[in-house]
Amino acid sequence: MKIKLLKLKLQNFKGIKDLEIDFKDDVTNIFGANATGKTTIFDAYSWLLFNKDSLNNTNFNIKTIDKNGETIRNIEHIVEGTFLFNNKEMTFRKEYKEDWGTKRGSSEETFRGNTTDHFVNGAPKGATEYKKIISSVVDEETFKLISNPRHFSVDLDKKKRREILLAISDEVLDEEIIKVNKDIKNLDLENYTIEELQAMNKATYKKADKEIKELPVRIDELYKSIKDIDFETLEFNNIPSIEQIDKEISLGDNTGALKAINEKMSELITEQIELKNEIDEKNRNNRASVEAKNREIEEKRNELQRGIGTLKKDIEFRESQITEYKESVKRLATEYEDIANQYYEGSDICPICNQKLPAEMKKEALEKYNTEKSNKLEKIVIKANKLKDEIENFEEGKKLLQSNLERYELDLTDLERIDKIEYRSVPYPERVGEIDEEIADLKERRKNAESSKNNDELLEKKSKLQTELDEINSKLAYKEVNENAEKKIKEYETRQKELAKIILEAEKILNLCDEYIKIKSELISTEINKKFNFVEFKLFEKQVNGGINEVYVMRQ
Repeated sequence: MKIKLLKLKLQNFKGIKDLEIDFKDDVTNIFGANATGKTTIFDAYSWLLFNKDSLNNTNFNIKTIDKNGETIRNIEHIVEGTFLFNNKEMTFRKEYKEDWGTKRGSSEETFRGNTTDHFVNGAPKGATEYKKIISSVVDEETFKLISNPRHFSVDLDKKKRREILLAISDEVLDEEIIKVNKDIKNLDLENYTIEELQAMNKATYKKADKEIKELPVRIDELYKSIKDIDFETLEFNNIPSIEQIDKEISLGDNTGALKAINEKMSELITEQIELKNEIDEKNRNNRASVEAKNREIEEKRNELQRGIGTLKKDIEFRESQITEYKESVKRLATEYEDIANQYYEGSDICPICNQKLPAEMKKEALEKYNTEKSNKLEKIVIKANKLKDEIENFEEGKKLLQSNLERYELDLTDLERIDKIEYRSVPYPERVGEIDEEIADLKERRKNAESSKNNDELLEKKSKLQTELDEINSKLAYKEVNENAEKKIKEYETRQKELAKIILEAEKILNLCDEYIKIKSELISTEINKKFNFVEFKLFEKQVNGGINEVYVMRQ
């Protein structure tokens, strides 16, 4: 869409009584000292098109006032503009006037309000239709961006400015990012977004990291449970001795009874060992779980304390920068005021011939002075706006950091209230004590049965060997426990290696995701800044933790 302003007429608009401007094919310059009506002309065509002034305000006074500052009543305020839209000429006109009338039973007129009449190519239109026609030929936002230098940098908030810059930039393709870092092609960007990849791998990393930290405790408990016993020696050396004694002694009718007693005692010992092993296993697992939870709480506490320290340093840094920038803004405001209060004091006399300068030369000198003064003020405004943007960025960042700090401190307070979990072992069941009593009873019965024979020496020898055998059998029962513990240790060690690979792969993908975001941010910034010659925009900022934060900063 090609738009050209051909003519603008003002009548009783603010301080201008009657003005008509024909805009030439080339540049039309409108210049003058401060408060001579330049901005009023700008306000006029902004009001004509969008019912706002040049500062984007809808609530402003367009009425003419007298030298005493009083509104002049009962006059029409008119703005008419002729435009060329893609070689189609259109004239828009707005008439703003007061509505006066008499009340019933009174001859005195009273003010009833203001009215605005709208015209397009001379035809009257309602306000809604008028606005609709203008919107069909020119978008308000687009028009202001291309016609008002201050609209983008002053009227719009930073978020909107950032959106516009990103909208005008060319799309950054994944292929372009991969050209910068070929490793990024390893990311599954065909099936997942970069945000989804980050979320999935953060969850995977967290789960695997928690599990791998618990394994050393479990492995250590299993190593402690293993008994250092030479099972082969025990099995080989003792069993033949009992068999030999059984052949040498004759126990008569008591042989079967003694055999039954010994078998029963062996069963009870085995039962007791299994019961104890089951409880011991539970206690080992419970102890490992409690220690893991306590360690997790301590690690979380340390992590929060480190985070609080980092956040406080970041907040202090931003506060110092905000203070420094505010001082700079104050200095610029003072400088602006000093320059704004300066007026042309040039001499009317030629320094060479001492003759009075012609009016044209005086006018040219005044215009040059005003232009230089305007340029100086504009540069100060740009610097101040840049500093204000920086202050706003730092204040927003400070608010975010302060919010995080409060959350961290609250989490730490909650964590401090949690008492350290105490381990409580599970006692052996009552059956273990009952078995001790049954074994003691069986031993007494065996002693009585053996004492009824005459071959006391052999029986005593057998009794001693039987006691030793009972001890050996008790130790042999740990063989299976050791084997199970060693098997579990191997499983945990294998799992450790698997988890290490999972963590390494998750870290690799997360690092690539960070690299992807960093490269894309740099490419977008470069693409946008190519479109501008005199300013540079910063849309992304690297955070302390290495992440990328969205910002808006304009540099000259």
